[in-house]
Amino acid sequence: MRRNRFQTLFYIRRDRIDKKGLAPIYVRITIANESANMAVGCKIHPDGWNISKGLAKIDAENADQINQDVELFRKRIYEIRRRMLERDQLLSAKNIIQSLKGEDDKKHSLINTFQTHNKLIEEQIGKGYSADTHTHYEATLNHIMRFLKTTRLKEDIYLKEINGSFIRDFNHYLRTKINLTNNTTMKHLVRLKKIIRFAIGNDWLAKDPFFGIKIRFEASDRHFLTKQELSVMEELELKNKKLCKVRDIFIFMCYTGMSYVDVKNLKPDMIRKGIDGNLWIIAKRIKSNSRYSIPLLPKAVEILRKYDHKDEEYSLPVMSNQKMNEYIKEIAVKCGISKPISCHSGRHSFATTITLLNGVPIETVSKMLGHSDLRVTAIYAKVVDTKISQDMQALRTKLTESPKDKKKSRKVK
Repeated sequence: MRRNRFQTLFYIRRDRIDKKGLAPIYVRITIANESANMAVGCKIHPDGWNISKGLAKIDAENADQINQDVELFRKRIYEIRRRMLERDQLLSAKNIIQSLKGEDDKKHSLINTFQTHNKLIEEQIGKGYSADTHTHYEATLNHIMRFLKTTRLKEDIYLKEINGSFIRDFNHYLRTKINLTNNTTMKHLVRLKKIIRFAIGNDWLAKDPFFGIKIRFEASDRHFLTKQELSVMEELELKNKKLCKVRDIFIFMCYTGMSYVDVKNLKPDMIRKGIDGNLWIIAKRIKSNSRYSIPLLPKAVEILRKYDHKDEEYSLPVMSNQKMNEYIKEIAVKCGISKPISCHSGRHSFATTITLLNGVPIETVSKMLGHSDLRVTAIYAKVVDTKISQDMQALRTKLTESPKDKKKSRKVK
């Protein structure tokens, strides 16, 4: 029992008497064999202090006010202790002192931690992070704030209060109240998990509440333009200059495989002559910081030259991702394309229609896309049914070729 004892002792520091002859009142908190001290915030003349009671003597100057302050401080200590026990937090004299100083777990709440993390990302935009990444984390933060208000009736929550139940409830909320798809929901959970890892890395949280929780993405269709659809879009006459500009930039994406954020941040010095003497784009992806190099096809070079202004910082006049996607959908309708098309469809079109369907090895495609893992690029190969059909037709012809035809073929060679 002695090992778990909890004690508070109020005393004066005679070694810190000020010019007026007043000594500061301190409190010593003891839990088991650990003690921690802190100034209460009021002073008293040493002769007016009752050592045995830990209070001001009745006849001491300002005795009533001093004793009220001491008792209030005592109540705060016991309230913090009760709260920590209820939350199954580590109870120590040091932790209680930190809480009294305003350095308690409120500093390490979920919302506060999320905001700290997002601020760090914002400061590194263009230096390993994109503006879109910051926007995505802000969106997840907003969902969590609304989730807390509507389901927990709270503005915030301690990190140590987050458990598997909280995560599953948030998952349910996103699916049923916000009506998000599985993959969009999973993206929000991935970001929340990143925040938890951020907290653990800073020693603000000891246990990972995601332990045992699986994050599963469903295979989704990767919409891309076929050769015919791409041709129709290229040849479409557009009188609206803004639509024409968006179409050109989207076509550029289709012929380079670059993502929206990389095209938006494309600078003239990233375009240079490659080992073959032709123009290449050589840079690092903003999303992953991985290097990519793309030999430019004639159509891409044509678009770059169309918008070449020596005094511009960026090579292409790219507007916001949201506006780009809106206009691309409008252009798709004009082309008679009913599938959902966005900026990222340009990257998919490059991987499938432009490269894989034309026999470019998947390893080469992976390098141009800036993928660090070939398995990521392999996803594109799975959706190219046309390529599978072509390969199997060639095999079918080869297998059905008669011995006589094979002899003729060898003689021709």
